[in-house]
Amino acid sequence: MNLIFDKGKIYAMRIFFMSLVFFSLAVLPNLTLAQTGNTGTKNALTEKMKLVAEGAGYAENTDATTLRKIFGSAIGGFLSVLGVMFLIFIIYAGYTYMSAHGEEEKVKKSLATIRQAIIGLIIIISAFALWAFVATYIIK
Repeated sequence: MNLIFDKGKIYAMRIFFMSLVFFSLAVLPNLTLAQTGNTGTKNALTEKMKLVAEGAGYAENTDATTLRKIFGSAIGGFLSVLGVMFLIFIIYAGYTYMSAHGEEEKVKKSLATIRQAIIGLIIIISAFALWAFVATYIIK
C-alpha cells in the first residue's frame, strides 16, 4: 500500500501544527486584550456611571465581601465544574459512538449518554437562571 505522506513530511507537519498551537496559546491572547493602561483620557460615560454609583451608596474602592458575592463565587465555580463534566461526557459519548463500528449496544449506550448529558446541561442552565434570579431580585 502506497502512503501519501512519508514519515519526514508527517513529522514536519506535526512540528508546524504544534508551533501554530503554541503561537495561538502564547501570543494571540495578548493581542486581543482591550485597553490595558491608563490613557489619561476620561470617558464621559464612565464618569457618569461613577456619579450614579456614588449617589446610590456604592464606593469606588470597596472591599466589602457580601453574602451574595460568596455564594455567587461558590455557585459559579460549581456550575463551571458541571459544565466541564458535560463537555467530558459529550466527548466520551461521541468517541464511543464513532468507535462503535455498527454495534447496536454501543450505539444505544452512546446515544443514551448524549441524551443524559443534554438533560444535565438543561438542569445546569436552569439552576444558573434560578440563581441569577434569586441573586438579582431576592438577595440585595
